Amino acid sequence: MGRSRLAWGVLSAFGLLFACERGSDALAQAAADAEPHLERFGRFDGWARRASSGNQVLPEGEAIGETIFAPVRNDRRVLAAWVTRGGSRGRTYTLPDAVVVPEPTPWVSLRTAELGPLRVWAPERCPIDLPRWWRGETDAHPCVLLQREKGELTVTVAFAPDREETGR
Repeated sequence: MGRSRLAWGVLSAFGLLFACERGSDALAQAAADAEPHLERFGRFDGWARRASSGNQVLPEGEAIGETIFAPVRNDRRVLAAWVTRGGSRGRTYTLPDAVVVPEPTPWVSLRTAELGPLRVWAPERCPIDLPRWWRGETDAHPCVLLQREKGELTVTVAFAPDREETGR
């Protein structure tokens, strides 16, 4: 899955979503904010869905959480991640533990060729209350949150901006 193919999928979504109530400027900004993280998010989303579907065999609790977050646990660009399973076996797994998805969130909806519908939010000051030991302070920096709901699973990831984007 090449970056140009993903970018083209996001850009082609503008034709379909141009009439969105949030306006084309918000869509263009959301697509630009999401683009550097789409490939990484797509890989994690697929992994989380596969790991969660095997949950009938894996034990509940920490073991499944360790399995779900294995690909992103040491990725410094991932500030936090949430995998929420709805339905009768509903549960939310978080990385790091006990971090809450900020609500209400002014999501902008996009559609990509590879992932289909997803939501993007890029606040100028990251609202996630992370423990200092995890990734350091985030409240003075922007972040980008991507979220995808499909079936009973919702995958959300908060990304730190790439250094090239911010010059930091």
